[in-house]
Amino acid sequence: MEQVIQAETAWLYIMGICGAIITLGGAIAVLVKLYRWVRKPSAENTDSIEQMMDYLASDKRRIEALERRQDEQEAESKLMLKSLMQIMSHEIDGNHKEQLRVTRDEVEQFLIDK
Repeated sequence: MEQVIQAETAWLYIMGICGAIITLGGAIAVLVKLYRWVRKPSAENTDSIEQMMDYLASDKRRIEALERRQDEQEAESKLMLKSLMQIMSHEIDGNHKEQLRVTRDEVEQFLIDK
């Protein structure tokens, strides 16, 4: 009879330990969920900020490319206007052959560089 009581006592201890482990595991799971819930806004903000930084970097590269293209177009426009002025001066006076040659050389050099 004493062996049965000892077996029951051992069984109760084992069941108590298992119950404590299960309770502890459940408590840890609840704490982990609580921690994730508290951290969620911060994690979302971090992701949003990183995404915005990527967009800003992309926009910066595009703007710099557009600015370079605008500078090139300004140079082209100035050269075209200078050429047009030389042609008009030649048509009016007929005495600007050397200036026309110089302007032609500038246009050729511009086109070669481009």
